[in-house]
Amino acid sequence: MAVTYQSILHAGLMKAGSTSIQAQLANLSQLNVLDYCGIRPGDYKNWYSNSSEAEFFETLLRYASNHDFERQLKTLEPLYVKNQSETRDFWVSCENISGNAIWIEANRVEKLNRIKRGFGEFSKIVIVYRPLIDLMGSWFWEIQKRGISASETDFLNFLITRKHEGFVTDIFPSRLNKDLNLVFPRAEILFFCGVGEVNQYIAAQYPSAEVKFEKLNSSVRKFCIGNQLDLWSDRDRHRYLWSLKHNLNDDELFFNLRKIKDSQIAAGAMAQIDLSPFIKAVNEELNEEKELAKAADLTHILEYFMSSL
Repeated sequence: MAVTYQSILHAGLMKAGSTSIQAQLANLSQLNVLDYCGIRPGDYKNWYSNSSEAEFFETLLRYASNHDFERQLKTLEPLYVKNQSETRDFWVSCENISGNAIWIEANRVEKLNRIKRGFGEFSKIVIVYRPLIDLMGSWFWEIQKRGISASETDFLNFLITRKHEGFVTDIFPSRLNKDLNLVFPRAEILFFCGVGEVNQYIAAQYPSAEVKFEKLNSSVRKFCIGNQLDLWSDRDRHRYLWSLKHNLNDDELFFNLRKIKDSQIAAGAMAQIDLSPFIKAVNEELNEEKELAKAADLTHILEYFMSSL
């Protein structure tokens, strides 16, 4: 009986354990257990296996016009688009497909179509959810890590006013499921509650391989009490580090930023946010989402996503 190999797309969510998943896939690809295209964590100077992958995921997928995408994709195709060996499962990972990390990106359906144009059909699509309150903490940290000075209140107001643009309500399970089915109607869509479930899924798919799980970031839910969220915040030190960027390589920069975050958590250096306006804005659309999620058999995902709020 012939073995059928799968093509699997990991499409998000952002800030939901993607680094752990990508490290696992990169490791398994090095062991020739599977083929993989996507970020390979651990080397800030070379996050991808080749320059063509970097060009596709970092530029063409997210920012190029339709004309430029088609024109430049043709120059990359011989290098990576059809590089599956057809003797192993083929994985693609890009968490930014599910939403927008920078708010001038192509919309989600356009990004999904570009993935399809580059890699063809997928037999399975993996989506990992994380409680929204956790995502908010990670999003705020990501903004600071990028050197953007934003107050905690400005951050919350941004989420409220642009909740449909790749954040919050746009990643309600039923809405994401609808877009995925629109572009990949034949794919089996797998929703997971937390990266731990995905790591276990990967281990079960490849039982003969030695699967090593990366250490996961601890949840920020312990910093949420009622309608108040505590976020670590030290913009002065972040700005100082970014001002030295021309004197630091990427390894040193990100190592120091990580040290700041760890020291803030340990020392309890927190900024407090009142979540009441945010919760009110989300609840305006939550009842409709509950019905849509129920119809799509995604109630448990929605409940996990909205837990602690």
